[in-house]
Amino acid sequence: MKSIWLKYVFWFGLLFLTGCASKVDCDVVAYHQLDPPNGESVRLVHKGAEDTYGPQFAFYSGKIAEALGNIGYVVTKSVNADLTFVIDYGIRMGSTEVVEKTNCDLRYHFIHRNYDDPYIYQSDCSSPQIRTRTFYVHYLDVAITSFASSTGNDETIYEGNVFSHHHKRDMPEMMPYLIAAMFDSFPGESGVVKRVTFEQKNAAQE
Repeated sequence: MKSIWLKYVFWFGLLFLTGCASKVDCDVVAYHQLDPPNGESVRLVHKGAEDTYGPQFAFYSGKIAEALGNIGYVVTKSVNADLTFVIDYGIRMGSTEVVEKTNCDLRYHFIHRNYDDPYIYQSDCSSPQIRTRTFYVHYLDVAITSFASSTGNDETIYEGNVFSHHHKRDMPEMMPYLIAAMFDSFPGESGVVKRVTFEQKNAAQE
């Protein structure tokens, strides 16, 4: 009998752990005339005005610089860098989802002397509870410019963006996923939307 109960405890525990992990989907699309990284020097700038260069940009640009170094670029602050990465990011209001939930008590009964074959029935169901949940769009935009000797001006050779929907308005949590998706197999195929999926742990605690 003890082994039977251990079996049920195992399966309920497995269902609980499964609920503790969810997925983060990031959609990426880029249009470019850019070769894969090959040791070029790059510098990072914010799309906004100079007064936006605060601690927040320093925090996120540091994570982006680390990702760029991992794929073969050399990050510098020199204005003479081979490539300039123009960064923009933020959160937009997304869609609203209507959720209907009904709570029911589950009661277990066993056939006499047959503990391997329980059956359950539902009872004491509450009235449906209706609530709404808002999803936010977290996004990261990257444009890359390079000096064109033929014109004497900088020209844009890459425009890419990645976004993800999430019910939490939490840019610090979502930014690592956006960065990883943006620079996955960078620069990727031009004009093709790609979905990159990550496992997000401890979702049941959110």
